[in-house]
Amino acid sequence: MQDNNNDKTKKGSNGNKISIGNTVMSYLRGDFLIAPFYRRQAKLMLLIVFLFIVNISNRYSGQREQIEINMLKDTLVHVRYSSLVRLSELSTENRLSYIERYLKKNKSEVKISSHSPYVIEE
Repeated sequence: MQDNNNDKTKKGSNGNKISIGNTVMSYLRGDFLIAPFYRRQAKLMLLIVFLFIVNISNRYSGQREQIEINMLKDTLVHVRYSSLVRLSELSTENRLSYIERYLKKNKSEVKISSHSPYVIEE
């Protein structure tokens, strides 16, 4: 008796010998796509592929939006800090001591009132 392990054959489920090289090549050629099961389920497979592509597209657009949101948040923080700095500079320039110095320096006729601007009643 001769052992046929060298010819790369395998017994199929119905007892017929199937060449392994031929089955691999048939899968590579796409012969399995013409089987009745795949013909019946072709629309379902196309739907699954379409939904998969839509899912990937939505994920990428969501990531782009998230990047834009993070950029806008960073810009907002920068603008807030800038406005805080400007407010600090303005409040420093508008202090009473700086105004008094400015008036004395320019020899203005405006004088500081000796009366308080508000009447405090108890």
